[in-house]
Order: sequence, then C-alpha cells, then structure tokens
Amino acid sequence: MSYQPNRWAIGLVPLAVLWVLGSTGAQNDIEKRLSKDVGAAIGGDVEDAFVKVRGRDVSLRGEAYTEADLKDAIVKAGDVSGVRSVEASRLGVITVVSPYVWWIVRSGDRVTLSGDVPYPQAKAAIAAAAKSLGLADVLDRTEYGRGESQALPAAAEYAVKLLANFSRGAATFTNGKLDVSGVATDAAAYARALALLKSPPQGVELTQSDVTPPVASPFVFSVTRSGAKAKLSGGASSPAEKAALGKLAAKLFPGVKIDNDLALESGASGGEPEAAQWALDALAKLPSGKAVVSDATIRVTG
Repeated sequence: MSYQPNRWAIGLVPLAVLWVLGSTGAQNDIEKRLSKDVGAAIGGDVEDAFVKVRGRDVSLRGEAYTEADLKDAIVKAGDVSGVRSVEASRLGVITVVSPYVWWIVRSGDRVTLSGDVPYPQAKAAIAAAAKSLGLADVLDRTEYGRGESQALPAAAEYAVKLLANFSRGAATFTNGKLDVSGVATDAAAYARALALLKSPPQGVELTQSDVTPPVASPFVFSVTRSGAKAKLSGGASSPAEKAALGKLAAKLFPGVKIDNDLALESGASGGEPEAAQWALDALAKLPSGKAVVSDATIRVTG
C-alpha cells in the first residue's frame, strides 16, 4: 500500500472545519455568558448599561448614577468569573443639575411627576407614593440627575400626603426646600393639610405654603335665631373671619348662646363679610328668624 499524503490532507479538512466551528461556538457561549453576568452585576449602578465582550475582555458603556457607582461598576465587572480585562472609557456619570428641582402636580384624578431624581430606587419609591393616592392617571416624567437631592425622597412622600387632601395642587422641591399650594377637597381635608404643614420631615425646609379652603358654589352664610339660641352656618373665608362673625353675633345678640358652626371655604366674591354683618344686624332686630347670604343675594325671614 503506497503512502498518499494528498488524500490524508483532504480527510483532515472536515475535521479542521468542525474544530473551528466548535471553538467558535464555545467562544460565543462564553461571551454571551460574560455579557449577561456583567450586565447583572452592574445594572444597579449604571443607567442604560451596555456590555460588549470580545473573548474574555469586557467594555462598558452607559451612565453611572454617582462617581462611586462608576468605580463600583468597574470593580464588579472585573470580579465576574472569567473576565480578563475591563475597558470603561465610554462609561460616564449622569449630568449634574443645579438647582436640583423636582415637582408634583395634581389636577383632579391626574398626577404628574417631573424634574430630576437621583437613582432608580428613589424614582420607584416616589412613583409608588404617587400611585398610592389611588388616582386614575399617574404620569412619571422624571429624569436622572445628580445634585442636592438628599432630602428629595422624604420631601416627595410628604408632598404626596399633602396632595391627598387637595382637589388640585402642586409641590416643588428645590435644593432641599419645598413650596406647596392647593385647594382642599373639603373642610376635613383642609384641617388635615394645615396640621401636616406644621410638621415637615427632618431635612426638608417648608419655605412657602398656600392652601385654600374647599370651593363653595354658591358661597353661603346663614344665621338662625330662636329665642336664647343662635347658630351660624355656611362658610367663612378664613379663621379670622369666622371668629370675627362669631364675636359680632355675640355682641348683637346679648345673652344668646352662639353656636359658630361656620366651615372654612373659598369661592367668595369679596363682599360676603359685609353682607354677613348686615344679615346679623337685621336679625338682631327680630326675636327669632333666619338670614341667609348666598353669593350676591340676602334673604331675611322672621
């Protein structure tokens, strides 16, 4: 039998092809595994993380939430079993924002979140707090940014508690300071909001608050007198106005027990206090009766 090397060489070609295919397949499997493992390792530190693997060399791309997160991501990637080197020249940090502003707006059954949040956990917690209001529509338009945000999670949760008492309103967080405005849904909600405003969370400075009593339409004030008793009901625009009307009733009705049941409401056109005083004065001339002020109308019976 003669030696024929050409035939031997032809027979080795398929084996070589199989070896290359097998090696390539194994290489692809390794790269896929490393890409998955590195992505899982750095996902909590990097926004829009992208991992590229060639062989056992890894390159990273994306934006870390802080400088510390950037360093941690590189270390975590290098610690993944099988990684030989980590290239991170395209790994940056999210933008610094100054002033650091976040805000929430409620309009009926819709809540909108806007501005900046520092990291995913804060974003998720704030969105969850907004959804706890149980409204039909919660829109989250916040973006990631670095800055003076240490007090934001507590301020956001506090703002949501306030907005739970409003039919419409807003809260704005700026570098640790909070401004709040809104219209209360009813008298009880107005009282709860005022109580909350007295105790902002630690680290949050409440710089401005403008909370309006619930809107009454029509805006009504009434006084009913029956012998030695008189009752004030309907609305007053402020605690001071409520107290003043009660004091006036006591002066005009000497010896009469005054039940001041006025609720704090908004929606007055401006002339109601004078009209209420006129109604009290008119009823003071009668032993019993009722006077009602409804927007621009006054009615006295007795």
